[in-house]
Parts: sequence; C-alpha cells; structure tokens
Amino acid sequence: MVEEYCELLHGHGFSLMQPALCIAGVDQQDLLDRIRQGIDFVTCTVGRLLDMLEKSRFKLDSCKYLVVDEADQIIDIGFADDVRNILQFFKLPRQTLMFSATLSPKVKQLARTLLVSPVTVKAGWI
Repeated sequence: MVEEYCELLHGHGFSLMQPALCIAGVDQQDLLDRIRQGIDFVTCTVGRLLDMLEKSRFKLDSCKYLVVDEADQIIDIGFADDVRNILQFFKLPRQTLMFSATLSPKVKQLARTLLVSPVTVKAGWI
C-alpha cells in the first residue's frame, strides 16, 4: 500500500520515494537488499528496528526524522524503553513526531524523552 501511495504521488509530480518495511514476517535479506539499493524511509515495529540496529544490519547515521505512531499502544505493550534505546543510534539532530490517541501521564513522560519544544495538537469533535 505504501508503494502504491508513493507511485501516486510520483504521478502527480513528486519525486519517487523508495520505502522499506521492517516488521516480523518480512524477509530480512530482502529488506537489506532494498536498503542497499537506496531507500527514502522505512516503516518499522519497535522491536524489529531495535534488533536490526543492535545487529548493525542498518544505521540511522543520516536519518533526520523519527515518527512514533500509536505512542500510547507502544507504552501499553512495554516498548517505551526500546524507543528510548533507539534514540542512541541517531547521529544527526532529528525532528521527531509523536502521535497518540491519549495523553496519559506515561505518554507525556515519553514525549519529554523524545521531543524538544513539543507542540500539542488536539483533534476531536466539537
């Protein structure tokens, strides 16, 4: 689906982006081959990303953006510390975007760890 979206954007005049998927069930050799060919972004689960980074399968040396989606769910299933560990693999300053359906105290604590000068955007029905 992501590849189809990238192609759709390309058809409307945007540069063609090369995505990769790094989750359980995706062949790691296929992922590594794709990375060697060049990618623009990778969509990962926390555990698989940390595993790949710890094994030096790929690096975040030139990565400038981190998007953490479903932050409340990441906390609920116990991956908050893994997200914090992933931060040590960044070499460049990064822009971090964090999305969450709730702003519990635990989500706010994770935000303090990940974000600099955060802006909160609340969406809802009026």
